[in-house]
Amino acid sequence: MQKLDGMISAAIDEFLASVASRDTEIYNEASVQYELAIVLRQRVGTAAKVQLERNVSFFGLDKAALLKREMDIVVFTPDDRCRHCIEIKYPTNGQHPEQMFAALKDVRFLEQLVEAGFGTCHFLMLAEDPGFWDGHGSQGVYAYFRCGVPVAAGERIVKPTGRRDQELIMTMPHDLRWSQLSASPDRRAIVHQVMEP
Repeated sequence: MQKLDGMISAAIDEFLASVASRDTEIYNEASVQYELAIVLRQRVGTAAKVQLERNVSFFGLDKAALLKREMDIVVFTPDDRCRHCIEIKYPTNGQHPEQMFAALKDVRFLEQLVEAGFGTCHFLMLAEDPGFWDGHGSQGVYAYFRCGVPVAAGERIVKPTGRRDQELIMTMPHDLRWSQLSASPDRRAIVHQVMEP
């Protein structure tokens, strides 16, 4: 349902405008979820349900086959024919390479949901730490967030720290671009749609 997808995109834009103007205060990832869910519910009304931390098994998906078990926000029609997911990242404690890899893991999870029949899904990342879009590193995961290098379909991404025992193989191309949220250069967001090619 394209109409529902349009309502979700409009709700994300409205939410980000409210964050940029500081009418909406965010302070951790849960606050982003809750505040965005409020805007989503106002936008979609009775056309869809908006739920937080919904387990994928609710939709008949095999938890073992997916990277995550819960979706940050899921929006779906009462007849369950249209499903959309929003994954959120709002890192507040540095850990740049780990959080970048976690963000890519969320994007790969959204790919899996689209491959399982979900409609357009959205990835939203907010940050107030310039280390996520600027810094010394420009290789590996840094390239996608700091240098504007697109993620290619088929790209193999290895966890950049620790034992390097996790890898993601992306199935779709992604261009994760930061946009400035307000007059302050230190508040930025990535809004990215994941959909069937």
